[in-house]
Amino acid sequence: IDAATGVPVAAADVSSDDIVQRIRVVKPYPFTFATFAKQRWLGRSVLDVYHREFGSYPRSYYESAINEGRILVSGQRVSCDYLIAQHDELSHTVHRHEPAVAICDGKLASPDDKRMIEIVHEDDDIIVVNKPSTLPVHPCGGYNFNSLVHILAAQDPKLKDRLNPIHRLDRLTSGLSIIAKKKEVAKKMGKCILNREHCQKVYLARVKGKFPCNASTDKRICLSGGDDSDKHPCRYGE
Repeated sequence: IDAATGVPVAAADVSSDDIVQRIRVVKPYPFTFATFAKQRWLGRSVLDVYHREFGSYPRSYYESAINEGRILVSGQRVSCDYLIAQHDELSHTVHRHEPAVAICDGKLASPDDKRMIEIVHEDDDIIVVNKPSTLPVHPCGGYNFNSLVHILAAQDPKLKDRLNPIHRLDRLTSGLSIIAKKKEVAKKMGKCILNREHCQKVYLARVKGKFPCNASTDKRICLSGGDDSDKHPCRYGE
């Protein structure tokens, strides 16, 4: 059970040579998306709004969802031709399936170690973690409980509602991620990173194929092949 959310979870091991890659799976759960009516929706049918404004599913799905009460207006069941009025709240309950994500591998975790994220450094102000690839820093898209901030809170309930990411690594990028425990610390350190004050970012890329030995290390490698590819030297880890 996820200690932070109460959502049941499961872990699985995927072995590769002498490394055991662990993944975190959240069992599907009901989730409600809710929003208040926008000005451009007024006077339009609820079916038309969901079909044209959202479009994640075919029109037939939204029609069934409205008739079966999975789509409500201000908490009430309505017909497909209900015309949206000002101050209406639209809600849509779905069965949410989050993709599995990687957590710290078997080399880092002993049989008795239940950590899901490796902590590199922690003090009263910040926590520095080794974020695995496939894991988003914060909830986004199809990821909610399977995000770095939620998993850290599940790993240590004392961190719940205290985590403020200072910078962001893309979901597929692994590496060190710094998270503040106080909003004022996040603001101060975020400004330093934005202005490149006393800090720098370093990215390591795995390259498939034969890398050119004569490639310049102080200039961009232009993938588009433009004539001005050598005019802009790399800066700040680009």
